[in-house]
Amino acid sequence: MRQVTGSNPSPSANRMSIQLTLSGHSFSRSELPRLSSRDERTVEIEIITDRVMLAPTEIVDEQKATELMQIAGFHLQEEDQVVVVREEKTNVVALMALPRVLLATIEDRYGRRAELTTPLLRSRLCTEPTAWFYMADDHIYIKVWSEGRLRVAEVLPRKKAEDVLYYASVLDRQFELNRFRVVVSGIKAVESEVRATTKLLNKFYKKVVCE
Repeated sequence: MRQVTGSNPSPSANRMSIQLTLSGHSFSRSELPRLSSRDERTVEIEIITDRVMLAPTEIVDEQKATELMQIAGFHLQEEDQVVVVREEKTNVVALMALPRVLLATIEDRYGRRAELTTPLLRSRLCTEPTAWFYMADDHIYIKVWSEGRLRVAEVLPRKKAEDVLYYASVLDRQFELNRFRVVVSGIKAVESEVRATTKLLNKFYKKVVCE
């Protein structure tokens, strides 16, 4: 399994993209299709989990990645392994706590062709202050860019549109979101919830777009 660079998934002839949802320590092996021995494509696996955080590259020692997550309040178990996911274009890395059995399955099926990533590393070209809400399973990934830099990056629980509105209201107290472009997006399985959330946020903020 190779070290990965974070990006927006971009399937091509030489790349296969997979989104894999973790529910606690459970995952569906059917979401990790086997490839033929002649298939040499890189396999980018974007993992949907709330057990992930960003940190500045300069403070992350891979030998201490587990300790960093524990200091940040993540409760890790013996069956967890902390993976460091690097971002080429910025000075941040993602730390993800993943079940060892998942990593073993990925290694068995894809070997060094596998690259892991997370929605928290997705990048955007922002020409104006932007708040990004990305809905996946029962999580919401939130990133805020302002004054030319990333100001917020976190994953929070989500059940309904009102949860996202609450998180937006918290950000509003710090950033005045009416000055921001508010982008709402999500995985295909929650398309209707993305639209409902966009409609709700439009009642409170001026520049809300659905992607």
